[in-house]
Amino acid sequence: MVAPSIELTLELQTAVIIVSHNPWRVHSFNATAHKWLGEVLRANAQISEILLGINEKALRRRLGKGRDARFDYDLEISPGIIAPVEFVCTTTNGLEEGVILEGSEQTRAKSAELMLSSYSHMIEEKTQELEAAIQARDHFFSTMSHELRTPLNAILGFSESLIDEIYGDLTAEQEKVIKKIYISGQNLMSLLSNLLNLSRIRSGKLGLVLESVNLQDICQESISRFKEELEDKSLRVVTEYQDVGQPLINPLWAHQLIDHLISNAIKFSEKESSIGVHISAQEQSIRVTVWDEGIGIPAQYLNKIFQPFMQVDSSLSRGYEGSGLGLSVVAEVMRLHRGAVSVESKLNRGSQFHLDFML
Repeated sequence: MVAPSIELTLELQTAVIIVSHNPWRVHSFNATAHKWLGEVLRANAQISEILLGINEKALRRRLGKGRDARFDYDLEISPGIIAPVEFVCTTTNGLEEGVILEGSEQTRAKSAELMLSSYSHMIEEKTQELEAAIQARDHFFSTMSHELRTPLNAILGFSESLIDEIYGDLTAEQEKVIKKIYISGQNLMSLLSNLLNLSRIRSGKLGLVLESVNLQDICQESISRFKEELEDKSLRVVTEYQDVGQPLINPLWAHQLIDHLISNAIKFSEKESSIGVHISAQEQSIRVTVWDEGIGIPAQYLNKIFQPFMQVDSSLSRGYEGSGLGLSVVAEVMRLHRGAVSVESKLNRGSQFHLDFML
């Protein structure tokens, strides 16, 4: 008689026999036990007549004292193949004087154990290789960023001097070209800064010193820094600030985080539209929200835009400069603040980015 309830819970190469009474008699068994023992295994048969030579009294005594009770028995697990099987005995409350004999083929079990050990070792090696590759990448990014920033600063400085006509007057065409050089240099500097910040964060070298800050002042200063860009696109800025006190935030990064979100809002907004900056108190956080009425983000990209080098592959966004690193830096810095960044957006209806600084 095969017990289906046991059959469903056992692995293919585990034989289970449930016995009861004194001396032990077979109550039920699974298919593997029947396969290994054959027709001699039947309900109500004495287990000592099936597994010849087992010391039932000693096993009972060990179980009665709550000690480990097991024995080895050679069985023909396949035609012509005899292998050692270890039976482990445990009592069961579901049957009066019931005992479960669970037998596992030792040869197969040891092979599986060796295979598992081999896989574990291989995974450990691959993990170490991956960690080494990540460290090498971050070191490269850090070194490259430092090496390129010096000549780039010179290019930006000279370009700005030319735009200010320190070295003489410019024609309209010359001014247009030099402004393009300056803007491209700023974009490259932003990329290098983001690469450097990511490598510092991931190597654990970016420590945050938290201070009491006035978020309203920081938001207003950020808006002021983009005065020219806002005027160029005739954008209206809507602000709404709740009194949230002075939370503990790193002031330098607070400026950079809000600057980045405002810059994106301006970048993706149409002329003569609006952007907004809100500060509000949430149940467990203080939230800074930057919103726009721009091109929006397709729903399938909302969970991906905070990944490094991720850019929305859409004809709506291909005309905008960007490396796809800025938002990943925002997400990492918010994580260091034990906060979070999130987004709500609808295509062609704008976006809202939320910075939640935990209380």
